[in-house]
Amino acid sequence: NTAWFASVAANQGSGAVSITIPVNVVKVKTVYTLMNTEWGSTQSGLISLTFTGSGGATWTVDLTGGVNVRDYNNGNFTNTCLCQLPGGAGQSGAINAWTNGTSPQRLDEQVYELPASFASQTLENITITDNGSENVQRAILAAVTVSTTGP
Repeated sequence: NTAWFASVAANQGSGAVSITIPVNVVKVKTVYTLMNTEWGSTQSGLISLTFTGSGGATWTVDLTGGVNVRDYNNGNFTNTCLCQLPGGAGQSGAINAWTNGTSPQRLDEQVYELPASFASQTLENITITDNGSENVQRAILAAVTVSTTGP
């Protein structure tokens, strides 16, 4: 019912903050997020998602500004993304999901096709970690959903 703002979690400071979202769904194939940043950066390693399965499967995906995540506001930060769907298991992609034409804002949808190691496991949780800081980059998570089918 509420979004997660890394800047709020960090009290508008710098350093790592994270949120762990319980999922507990069996045989998840695809995960979808609606996520952007407050201040985009092309520096890698600032946002990561770690998917954890019940049988020990883990998969970490790093988001990179200008590739699979961009700034919520169309302005001075990262305004591009490689809009494409993932090509198969163990891959991710991003597409534009929503735009507000009056004040150019947008939400991008990231699509994660989980690796085959998750096929017989329960996806226990997703942890989103943000290592940014104010005016550099901070994640905004609007929604997460999972599917037992492909994209």
